[in-house]
This record gives sequence, C-alpha cells and structure tokens, in this order.
Amino acid sequence: MDLSSISNINMHEFLNFAGELVHNHFTQRLFIIALYAFFAKIADLFADKLLKRLAGRTKITADDKIIETLHRPICWTIFLFGLLHALAMPPDMAPPWNTTLPNLVKSLTLLLWWGVLIRKINLMNESNTADFLKKRILTRTCSISLKT
Repeated sequence: MDLSSISNINMHEFLNFAGELVHNHFTQRLFIIALYAFFAKIADLFADKLLKRLAGRTKITADDKIIETLHRPICWTIFLFGLLHALAMPPDMAPPWNTTLPNLVKSLTLLLWWGVLIRKINLMNESNTADFLKKRILTRTCSISLKT
C-alpha cells in the first residue's frame, strides 16, 4: 500500500463521516447557531468599524448615542434569532422542551430590549434632572443677586 491509496481511503472515510454529520439534526442545529453567531459578529464589526466612524465625523452627538445604545442589543438579538431558528428546525424536540426552550429565548430577547429601554429612560431622566437643577440654581442665584 502506498501513500496515495492511504490518503484516498482516509479521504473516503472523512467524506462518509461528513455526510453522516450533514444528516444529523443536532449538527444541523449547531451549524445554524454558528452561522447566526457569525452574522452577529459581522453586525458587531459593521457597527464598530463603519457606523461609529461615520457617526464620529458628524457634529451631531445623537447618532453616536443611538449607535452606542443599540449596538450590543442588535448583535445579541441576531444570535438569539439563530437559537430560535435552530430550535424550530424539524424534528421537534420532546415535550416540554419543544415549547420551553423557544419561549425562554423569546423571553431573553424581550428582557434584553426592555433593559435597553429602561436604561435609556433612566439616562434621559438623569440628564433632564441635571438640566432642571442647573436652571433652578441659576434662577435662584440670579434672583438673589438681583435682590441685593
């Protein structure tokens, strides 16, 4: 037996193994999850490298804040959609996992976006409160200085 025949046998065994993996439902689900993780990373790099750079060139600070606020949640949402896609693939999982796991992923997605919303509302509240207090202090200072 020479080296080429051994490599042909090994290649044939590898192709058989790869063919079995393609038909394995668990492997297909892992591939879908890995594909969505790749898409999430692409979105992450897109936001980091391109959108932040473009937003940095503008004079408006609102676009920087929007990108900063939505960057991570969008990437996580893409990944969680991949989990949902993988969980929806046939054949269905055994009860109760066929309903529990998709509902858990949906709940995590919802909590993620609620957290973003609450955090943004808190930041706006803090900013508005600080502005209000500054104006109030200035008004009191001006009124005191006018009285004297």
